[in-house]
Amino acid sequence: EMYFRETGVCRFSLLDGTEIVGVSGNTWEEYSDLLKSVSPTDRFVASPELITSAGMSFDEMAENTNLINQRIEELVNFSTDFKETVFVLGTPLFVNGRPRNSVLVIKAGEIVGVTNKRFSATDEENQFFEMIPEESPLLLPNTNTAIVICSDLVLASMYAGYTEDIIREILRLSGKEDLIGRGMKVIPNGADSILLVSCWSVGGRFVAEGQADEYYRNQLRNITWRLMRETPVK
Repeated sequence: EMYFRETGVCRFSLLDGTEIVGVSGNTWEEYSDLLKSVSPTDRFVASPELITSAGMSFDEMAENTNLINQRIEELVNFSTDFKETVFVLGTPLFVNGRPRNSVLVIKAGEIVGVTNKRFSATDEENQFFEMIPEESPLLLPNTNTAIVICSDLVLASMYAGYTEDIIREILRLSGKEDLIGRGMKVIPNGADSILLVSCWSVGGRFVAEGQADEYYRNQLRNITWRLMRETPVK
């Protein structure tokens, strides 16, 4: 386990040696400035969840649709100078009446993939965003690495290794009755790694002052331990 407390640029390798460059900023401007450290030889560059609306409330997101779309276009244009690099961008995506909490996969000036969040840990987010329970799972191009958005990792662990009857009861007890009977698949068959695009500490409850890091770290440890025990993910 490696744990980086600061925002900025961090590099880490997956099981098969694939290097991921994580670029994390507190604002879109900070994130954009950090992108200057990306090299044309970097294969995958990933952002946090909803980075194009960093610092905005839900109401401000709805009022700044054009600005958020401009930021998406900014990264699309930026990617034209990195022909072999795949950029993974967390963003609100305005499709229907409500936005979706989405991840775009961008390469060489084109959007080549998209996935949407299935269910949130908070009622507020579920009310604001259009969630897509039956969303098809998505792999990073030419890898066995699944792209997962924040609390969808919790859903993946709920479904791992349980029978349908037990899953139904878990969903009922956890307040996710809306997902009962829905076609839920977060991690594709054959995936051996997960790239989690997230703002993990958002929405946490009952966290003692000064203990947030350990609280969220323990959540991730327990969830990933279960997935690595019950699925091919390592």
